[in-house]
Amino acid sequence: MTEKINPELLAEIKTTCEAADPGPWETCGYYIRTKFDGHSGGYIIAEMSISDMNFKANAAFLSCARTAMPALAAALEKSEADKARLEKEKAWLAKKLAKDGDCVVNTIGGICPRGFMGTCYDAPVSDLELCWNEAAGKAVEVTQ
Repeated sequence: MTEKINPELLAEIKTTCEAADPGPWETCGYYIRTKFDGHSGGYIIAEMSISDMNFKANAAFLSCARTAMPALAAALEKSEADKARLEKEKAWLAKKLAKDGDCVVNTIGGICPRGFMGTCYDAPVSDLELCWNEAAGKAVEVTQ
């Protein structure tokens, strides 16, 4: 799945998780109930419909989601923060290398993403930044 979770959906997930009864939850027959201090026997959160032929799987999903959703939301927030930090680092590095006049082709080889092919001394610094930014992005794609 390559769809992005937008900030509004992430906020809704967090708000929903915070408003729900605390986890963990467990399934017990047709019921979903809380656990107390990790032990069975909490109070009933929901009762699955007996007409639902897939009630066991649905109940297991809901019980799992109570614990998984907050953990996934936190992991996603950390991932997005890491991505933003890395983008800033990449931009800083591109700016530094461009300011020093370093050429992508002369430094790491390959094909210049902007088409200068080693003639960067004529290029404006802003173009060199774009070169290094694109080269860094392509380098990361190759290593994934």
